[in-house]
Amino acid sequence: MLCRWTSYGNLVFAPHTYTGAFTAKKGHNKSDPNCCQPPFPKSLNTAWKEAALMNAAVLVTEWGDGDGPSDFDNIRGVVEQQDAKFTSSTYWDWKQSQQAGCSWSLFKCAVGPDNATAPNGVVDTAKLAVVSRVIPTAVVGTIHSFSYNDTTQVFEMRAAAPGAEAEPGVNTLVYVPAHVTRQPSEVSVGGAAKLDRIERQPDGSWIVEVAVAAGPGDYTVRLGPALDT
Repeated sequence: MLCRWTSYGNLVFAPHTYTGAFTAKKGHNKSDPNCCQPPFPKSLNTAWKEAALMNAAVLVTEWGDGDGPSDFDNIRGVVEQQDAKFTSSTYWDWKQSQQAGCSWSLFKCAVGPDNATAPNGVVDTAKLAVVSRVIPTAVVGTIHSFSYNDTTQVFEMRAAAPGAEAEPGVNTLVYVPAHVTRQPSEVSVGGAAKLDRIERQPDGSWIVEVAVAAGPGDYTVRLGPALDT
């Protein structure tokens, strides 16, 4: 019988999830088709099982890959699992010199005189679009699912209202990064909730605030073109 390691309530398990980039006992030779592709769900499935035994939450504190086509497949595979398992993370930025190459970084190499490298080049917008996503940052009730497609920039979320336990004035919050080109007019809310307001932030991002009804029922939040009814 497995027992919890501790009853202490403020622990965080912080795995590094480099599925397809660095994989134990497989190396990272991506030219080998048998090398680096275990199932993407595996890392967080095992992380949450271990965290449960430690009475801990999970925060992924390292993940990432380069900027090639297969690298982007890995990045999407990892971040989609984070979304599916409601797991927060910090992207490992990999600030490297121009000589070493900057493919793992969120910034392009900045080459100066004599091949020197500045602290940051310009942002790699293709990678930013994948790793900086539309996400719910606070949910009133119980979240069922959410998803974000970085190609179409469509976000969808479904949650259950808490019923009589709803606290007046406390809203569900959805964060929309500044680089997302969809407009506030494309936000729609359905079911047991209504759009309260949308607040622009100084950096150009915006926060969608959704007021959830006091009664029971599911509600939805969507950013994207209107669906046919």
